[in-house]
Amino acid sequence: ERGALMRADAAVSNALQHLRTDPTDAIFLVATLLGDTMVAAALSLTVIGYLIWRRAFRLAAGLGAVMVGCALFVPLAKLTLHISRPTPLYTGFDAFSFPSGHATAAAAFYGLLSWLFLRLPRTRLRPVALLLCAAALVLIPISRVYLADHWPSDVAAGMLVGLSLTFVCALVFRRAEMDGLSTTGLLVVVLAGLASVG
Repeated sequence: ERGALMRADAAVSNALQHLRTDPTDAIFLVATLLGDTMVAAALSLTVIGYLIWRRAFRLAAGLGAVMVGCALFVPLAKLTLHISRPTPLYTGFDAFSFPSGHATAAAAFYGLLSWLFLRLPRTRLRPVALLLCAAALVLIPISRVYLADHWPSDVAAGMLVGLSLTFVCALVFRRAEMDGLSTTGLLVVVLAGLASVG
């Protein structure tokens, strides 16, 4: 907390605070709320349910394992490292900053969704689906620094963990059957989940 990384964190965080406006506050508040733990859990369960319904059992198990891995890793790391947040907002293990749970879950969930959309047959909706995933992957982590909830290094670590879990899952399940799945079906499920719990 007293090294060069902390100084860099503080510099980036302070620079972002000077760029804040009411319209961008509203945008990043929506982004951060869409990355909330409860929203990520509900969306994950929704997509897992869809995968089970379409008999993609191995993919459902992989997504479940990745999200459970995120849920276990984040509090364990926070309780081990005890890095303070830029703004004291929470109690318990949430009072600690490193790594960002929002960034970890967003990278894992939307990273895996991107991989699934890339594996599915190409349709006109694929670019839309990938653009939505990319927007979530960018906006949710940035929102945590912008709103002074996390340091940039917290977000970077969370992204690294989440994307690493995505990569491992993609490697393990690269030969999994995708016959019963469609880009349209998966996109509708995700958007319906966002509309209902987001």
